[in-house]
Amino acid sequence: MALDRAEFLRCLPHALAGRPWQASGDGFVVDTAGGRVLIRLGPTGERRIAGLRLPSTPVELDFGACSADAAHALLRDFARGFQRGGG
Repeated sequence: MALDRAEFLRCLPHALAGRPWQASGDGFVVDTAGGRVLIRLGPTGERRIAGLRLPSTPVELDFGACSADAAHALLRDFARGFQRGGG
């Protein structure tokens, strides 16, 4: 994702749409009605496009034993919560 850890943390509560979460090691644990989801953040690097420099942080979502319906709902809200303008 084109953001750093601090920006990720600012957007996370909105992206989780009220689901309870807590920090855990290198990421976060999210409780859903259909099970737990783990979100892991990798180290923030930098992506360069011509003269533009953007932060780049790998983000991994692990749905483990989460139900398909809960996973789909979380992904929908997560994507919407991190959307940027511009199409």
